[in-house]
Amino acid sequence: MVFNLNPSPVYKLIRVNGKLTFENTTDTHLKAKHLFVRAGELHIGSEEYPMEKKARITLYGEKQMETIVYDNAIEAGNKLIANVNVMRMYGKPRGWKMTRLTRPANKGSNEIYVEPGLEILEGDRLALYATSYDPDNTDDVFVTEYDSSSG
Repeated sequence: MVFNLNPSPVYKLIRVNGKLTFENTTDTHLKAKHLFVRAGELHIGSEEYPMEKKARITLYGEKQMETIVYDNAIEAGNKLIANVNVMRMYGKPRGWKMTRLTRPANKGSNEIYVEPGLEILEGDRLALYATSYDPDNTDDVFVTEYDSSSG
């Protein structure tokens, strides 16, 4: 089955027992409370043809909502992707994996500065790791704007 909705309705449960492939020529947005890749496969792009468009999966659920229980012993929550078979996702290759801050990232600031010339796009999620020894001093941000000439 080829998924090509943008956006889909919010599905309560999607159970994949066959092959679910996201359309590679248009933006797609799958909305679900529970996505279970059971005896099937989920493919977004491929090694030969990586996803060139935007493919989004948004999960819905709240603490007080009904949870999913597997085998009467494993409670999985109410907002999840469960995969026990094959799930492959290939996106557009990027030329960078890691960069350094070029200025301090101050608490409360809405700007950070990194190296110029990177392929950072609006909507990218960046992980920020501290230079201290405290492993809890981490944060993540979503890019709203990036100037490739200045970083």
